[in-house]
Amino acid sequence: MSESFEYDSNLCLNITKHFSGMFFRCRIDTDYTLLSIGRGVENLLGYTSEELGKASNTTFLQLVHPEDRIALEMNRSYQLQKK
Repeated sequence: MSESFEYDSNLCLNITKHFSGMFFRCRIDTDYTLLSIGRGVENLLGYTSEELGKASNTTFLQLVHPEDRIALEMNRSYQLQKK
């Protein structure tokens, strides 16, 4: 594991411990596979981070309202083109 990845992972863990809102990381794939979810998800969605974690195979796209998915995809495409 690279030093940079360890630093990023530790930074994300520290942020999620002190952040009251929903915090998540996901892959930039077609389903936005969830990699990590902060504890604030329970207040927002009613599910614990464990319930939405890797074992459940829930993706971020499944949590997005169907009417908002087109805007999400357009924004993703735009952001990736900027790189």
